[in-house]
Amino acid sequence: MNKRILNVLAAGVIVISGMVAFGGQISGAAADSSSSSSNTAGSTGSASGASTSSSTTLTSGDYVYRLYADNRLELTKYNGTDENVIVPSELGGNPVTSIGSAFQKKEFLKSITIPASVNKITLSAFSGSNDLSKITINSGNTIYTAVDNIVYEKDSNKVILCAPGISEAVIKNGTAEIGSRAFYMTNVNKVHIPASVTKIYGDSFSRSSNLKVFDVDTKSTSFSSANGILYNKNKTGVIACGGGIDSVTLPNTVTAIGERAFVYNEKLSAITIPSSVKSIAAYAFEDCRNLTSITIPSSVTVIEKRAFDHCDSLKTVKLNAGITTISEGVFNYCKSLQSINIPSSVTSIGSGAFSSCKSLQSVNIPSSVTTIENRAFRECTSLQSINIPSSVTTIERDAFINCTSLKSLTVPKSVTTIGDSAIGYNGKNKIEGFTLYCYKGSAAQTYAISNGINYVLLDGTTVNYGDVNMDKKVDMQDLALLQQYLAKWDVTKGFRC
Repeated sequence: MNKRILNVLAAGVIVISGMVAFGGQISGAAADSSSSSSNTAGSTGSASGASTSSSTTLTSGDYVYRLYADNRLELTKYNGTDENVIVPSELGGNPVTSIGSAFQKKEFLKSITIPASVNKITLSAFSGSNDLSKITINSGNTIYTAVDNIVYEKDSNKVILCAPGISEAVIKNGTAEIGSRAFYMTNVNKVHIPASVTKIYGDSFSRSSNLKVFDVDTKSTSFSSANGILYNKNKTGVIACGGGIDSVTLPNTVTAIGERAFVYNEKLSAITIPSSVKSIAAYAFEDCRNLTSITIPSSVTVIEKRAFDHCDSLKTVKLNAGITTISEGVFNYCKSLQSINIPSSVTSIGSGAFSSCKSLQSVNIPSSVTTIENRAFRECTSLQSINIPSSVTTIERDAFINCTSLKSLTVPKSVTTIGDSAIGYNGKNKIEGFTLYCYKGSAAQTYAISNGINYVLLDGTTVNYGDVNMDKKVDMQDLALLQQYLAKWDVTKGFRC
């Protein structure tokens, strides 16, 4: 009993003297100076990193631009209304070297001519400019060329972007790669892919909501297509799905659904996954906001991180035995998901796996699970019941933070580690009326005492935080004992174990 009293007293000290620090970002702004970063395509064929060099924001005519200390000049805004724009080769005596976000969402824009001086173009430079159907690049440009209104890197034979307003895209022979987001937010409904192409990304055609046809050259050794789906040559892997496809039945040749294969497909409402599929890659169905249900066959052993992230309309998920891990953020922000039964093959629930599933009311965790990782059920504001089996040994920090409808939780003896704010917290504050059911001497009891959370020992004893002498009341006697402890008096004298 002496040890228990000291634990309660120590908890009081923590509350009195404790402080909580939260990490964050510090941001600032000056009138005309800043540091900047952007996703750009350059001669290396990859997105550029963030620039830390100082810059000055200036205006010249219809253009707002950022001038860097090394004389790089990036166009950031176009205030004009011309349908046909010829980008100047210099402004203020400095060559225009980069096109940033200046021409995004310019619905009046129909054609644009890019000067030889430009050596970097933001990957989504013209996204939202839906009527832009003609792109011309000065022949003297050493980095880029435009053929049939598709922009390529000269050295790598890589597609960088496409004019959003064209309906049919014919990729030129000799092209080796179709870059990430190359057709992002275009109106293209058909893409012709030559045999020379050997590399395509899952998000190469993302948010092209009219795309229904991939016309792959029959001589291609890398790709094939059917019914608006792009596959590898032998149809064992799904590469990408046209954004105009609303229902999919995959053939039983498919064993893998590739990374970002269906990303941002907002029309997709139904998909049938055959029992031949063994893996679903990261972000595979991210932002499929019209998808309402999914059945994962028992053949699937791996579902990688954020595979169904932000599937807003997803209400029903059937997980069959086979997978061993609910990976990081797999069902993050599936705000319509109401319940989930986790199969007995699962041993861990990953970080943020069900974070912000705000309609989720109940969860069945099988006795195979040993770890509930950080933020696994963060902000599941409708969650009212969840069972934690005796197989669980670890509940990481913030696992159930902001689960404001969860008024009680039973934690078994098997749990030996409970992270900060894992249970009973709404932000920095404790959830009013929350009770933790636990066992005497367990990690859960220690957590309750340390955090000032009411708890019930499963032998029937209810302990209120602050009840130092354990008389089931919190009164001046408890305060006196706490003061004595802080003064380093021996408060255990007179107590019997």
